[in-house]
Amino acid sequence: MANDKQFKTKTLFVATRGVTEYRKSIDEYIHSNDIVLEIGCEWGTTSELILPKCKQLIATDVSQECIDRGKK
Repeated sequence: MANDKQFKTKTLFVATRGVTEYRKSIDEYIHSNDIVLEIGCEWGTTSELILPKCKQLIATDVSQECIDRGKK
């Protein structure tokens, strides 16, 4: 069962429609002290735009091929 202490963090979930809207949201929502979880990083193209704007980026994808290519 959930308790009050579990929900005191300032977690923000951002969902967008399409890559264009997603990339436009970077400047508005990502700040230098943020730890960002990017779900579905694909080849890492948008990850490259996010990384310089945040403290830490954790990028993931279901495809190991995408992850390997994104690391490069």
